[in-house]
Amino acid sequence: ARTAKRHAVIAARGVWRDAVTATHAVPVDELGQVGRNARTFALEVLDGPSAHAGTGDPDVPFTVFVGNGLYKSSDGGVTWTNIGLMNCKIISKIVINPSNSNEIFVSSIGNPISPDNNRGIYKSTDAGVTWNQLLLIDNQTGVTDLIMNPNNPSEVYATSMTCIRNATVNVRFSNAARVYKTTDGGSTWNILLNGLPNTKICKYAICMSKQNPNKLYVAVCDSIYAMQGVYVTTNGGTSFTNMGNNGIVNNYGDPNGYSFGWYFDEIEVSPSNDNEIYIGGIELFKSSNGGITWNLNMPPWWNYDVHADIHCIHFTAAGKYYLGTDGGTYYTSNDGLAYSDVDNIPNTQFYRTEYNPKQPTNYFGGAQDNGTVRGNNANSNNWLRMFGGDGFQPRFDPTNPAIFYAETQNGSLWASLDGGTTFNQNNNNIDPNDRRNWDMPYVLDNANANVQYTGTYRVYKNTNGPNAFWNPISSDLTDGVVFGDRFHNISAIDNSMLNTQKIYVGTSDANVWVTQNNGTSWSNITGTLPERYVTSIHASPNFSNNVYVTHTGYKYGEYIPHIHKSTSNGSTWVNISGNLPPAGINDVLILQGNENVLFVATDVGVYYTNDGGIAWTRLGSNMPLIPVFDIAYNPSNKRLIAATFAKSLQTIDVSNIITNIKSIQQNESTFAKVYPTIITNNSLFVELYSLVDNAELIIYNAAGVVVKKINSLQAPKTEIEIHDLTSGIYFVEINLGAEKMLKKIIKY
Repeated sequence: ARTAKRHAVIAARGVWRDAVTATHAVPVDELGQVGRNARTFALEVLDGPSAHAGTGDPDVPFTVFVGNGLYKSSDGGVTWTNIGLMNCKIISKIVINPSNSNEIFVSSIGNPISPDNNRGIYKSTDAGVTWNQLLLIDNQTGVTDLIMNPNNPSEVYATSMTCIRNATVNVRFSNAARVYKTTDGGSTWNILLNGLPNTKICKYAICMSKQNPNKLYVAVCDSIYAMQGVYVTTNGGTSFTNMGNNGIVNNYGDPNGYSFGWYFDEIEVSPSNDNEIYIGGIELFKSSNGGITWNLNMPPWWNYDVHADIHCIHFTAAGKYYLGTDGGTYYTSNDGLAYSDVDNIPNTQFYRTEYNPKQPTNYFGGAQDNGTVRGNNANSNNWLRMFGGDGFQPRFDPTNPAIFYAETQNGSLWASLDGGTTFNQNNNNIDPNDRRNWDMPYVLDNANANVQYTGTYRVYKNTNGPNAFWNPISSDLTDGVVFGDRFHNISAIDNSMLNTQKIYVGTSDANVWVTQNNGTSWSNITGTLPERYVTSIHASPNFSNNVYVTHTGYKYGEYIPHIHKSTSNGSTWVNISGNLPPAGINDVLILQGNENVLFVATDVGVYYTNDGGIAWTRLGSNMPLIPVFDIAYNPSNKRLIAATFAKSLQTIDVSNIITNIKSIQQNESTFAKVYPTIITNNSLFVELYSLVDNAELIIYNAAGVVVKKINSLQAPKTEIEIHDLTSGIYFVEINLGAEKMLKKIIKY
């Protein structure tokens, strides 16, 4: 609990509510707020109330979630206790000896951010009190799956995968990806090669016959992330036979185009017939002849009867099973003839949200693999999917409610002229070969919605609205291709509300730019900003020279909150992170009409300040420690909207924050001046303008603690000795009743 230490902060004990409670995504368990982005994927439930859960996301997607170890519940999930392996970061599988519940095997992919030795296979013989590492392959290769022979718990199979995915590297295949076996409870491990590919591999999926534990199937994802084939062994891995990929060649994506088999690792065998195999990928396929041929065993994904991207197949009996997908959980009792959508959990992962002034009672958002949707809490089970794919930023023409814009992954832009009923592509003349962000930014001009801006590695401008024709108005604003195309693109754009000639740009490789003449010339204003991914950039709605930038260092293994402000168009920058928690910042919202009221979306929730960043307070009392990627403000009901990547869209009433705070302007005052801002000696001067007297002065350090106070300043000028202050950043507040001003100073 990081409470603000400044008397002027209003504690916002508001309650977040779901704007949507029933759009679906991969289930996420918070386990009582176990830690930063601790998304749970490995789960093992014993008979009775005992269960184990491993944190971290073994699919290692664009967002790269890591966890903080293994948890155990002894009361059916009411409470959870961490039982170790916190440095493993991503736990992929938990296997418990059916004849001895104290013996637990755990596999870990490890930390994808950086190489280390906290990965592989671990074992506990005392129910998790102590752990021993049984298998370490190398410092970049972890283990994705474990299969135990229920008749002989000392016999365990494992699959390995090399995975490093950070700000400069994306490695997902190697010669170290193999299938392993132990027959002595993990003391020794052997690589199984006879018949399996002996080349660079991404990952494997593995399953064991329920009738014959010596019969196993292995699905192979190759180095281009395509479905290489399915292999079978009937002798416990001594040899394998290649069954090919007849009918499933495209189930991990198009091998001649874009494949993403690293995202899938699910294969299962029927509990009653080990010639019936099921494999998950983009869709669910079944083989009835041991893998010789495969057929689709669900409606085509584009019908949305069963959502695409299958991550889990769980049998309860022959022909009866659950599917865990990117769009929720589905159940069939007749082997795929019909499916029911069986979950009702508010866990959609939203990338973006936006307020539509023409529909203030509805909420809009772009969601991971669940498209662009709209709806509200009053009708939570009937949200409308307006557009498909991975949804990103919805945009609205403020003068024409029929014009609506949507975006899908990799910067595919779309426009509707009938309020979202039909769409046409809106990216004419944007070079398809331009490297671009998965979440490519784009904005509408604040003065004319037909003028729009987007960015690949360069900025494009469109002056035709939904009849788009885009022209580049900048050169390459990134560092060029240093680490690969994906690492160098534009990640943030904003157009000033007060000066529409002014456009700000931030990049994934830490550059910040501005043009003050609509793209005729550009200036690099990165200056002293951190060398980190720019998550957002926003021009102030109150002062024409003010701009804010947020960064994340998460993929650098860094947990520092980066938010900076400039009052000079980026000539100089001030760190206003104050007492924010150690987590990346994804977005900032500046309140129109009050420069000192800011809201930030972080990897652990939403925070606000009413003093320009001296002190920050967590917003609301009931949002778990979950990532929030985007925020928007609905002025019609004074609610802040949060796009969470775990618990759907959330909203909260912020009217008390907005209405109970007097206007505080950080850098422009009608009654006082503070100087110099950079002090190399011990003198600070405060000049009060005419007819102003008896002002109060308070000096805070960077943590928001009062270090000096003068109850009454006298006009026209006061010299304040600060020899007792150590070198560092301070904030000077001048208080004249209802009016206040803040000024940041640096003492050397």
